[in-house]
Amino acid sequence: MRILAALDNRIVIVSISGLIILIFYSYITLNNYPPRFSDIHPPPSSHCALDFISQVNCLSNHSLGSNEIGIGKESRQAQQQQQAQANYAVKNGTALERSGNLKEAIKYYDKALQLEPNDPDLIVMKGDALFHIRNYTGAIKYYDKALAIQPNSRGSTGIKEAIGDALYLLGKYNEAIRSYDKALAIQPNNPDLLINKGNALLHIANYSGAIKYYDQALTVAPNNVQAGEGKKLAIMAQQKSANNSTK
Repeated sequence: MRILAALDNRIVIVSISGLIILIFYSYITLNNYPPRFSDIHPPPSSHCALDFISQVNCLSNHSLGSNEIGIGKESRQAQQQQQAQANYAVKNGTALERSGNLKEAIKYYDKALQLEPNDPDLIVMKGDALFHIRNYTGAIKYYDKALAIQPNSRGSTGIKEAIGDALYLLGKYNEAIRSYDKALAIQPNNPDLLINKGNALLHIANYSGAIKYYDQALTVAPNNVQAGEGKKLAIMAQQKSANNSTK
């Protein structure tokens, strides 16, 4: 009888233990406990490691990379669209400038500059248009801005010469000479620059200096009419000044 009673007790304990295990398993399943890493398997195409932590990090990074690629693509598309709009505005502006409609051309250059505000070529184009409508102060402003962006570009000599020309036309001859000197430091044998500096020197009554630069221009370009005429005027003015000083 004792043996039977002991067996009955064991059967009850086993039954209770099994019931507890079943309840615990159901609780885990219903509450969505995170699975073990051994229960997770990456897809066949995945290059991630088999352990759970590595998979989480790997897959997260992979998703982040995909998002970055998508954002980069959108950014490039936006830049391309912006560039296309700027090119369209420039095309219209240059067509209007060729037809002589400079004020309308400037409006299109402004539209392009709103899209590409730091494009030195666009900035110079607006400066040139302002120069041609005799807004020399405005032209200088844009030329200076272009030089600030690309001070040593291949076109910097021409921009410095244009600044000198604008200053010359404003009657600021000493400032024009300084701008021509900057350009001559790069291209010392440029006949146009030499003549322009000679003209500015002539206007401030530095006749010997003017003759010197006209001669340099004639050395480089012996048949240059402007240099020859400028030298004649400088010599005549020098002689007249000498005659007045002796009276």
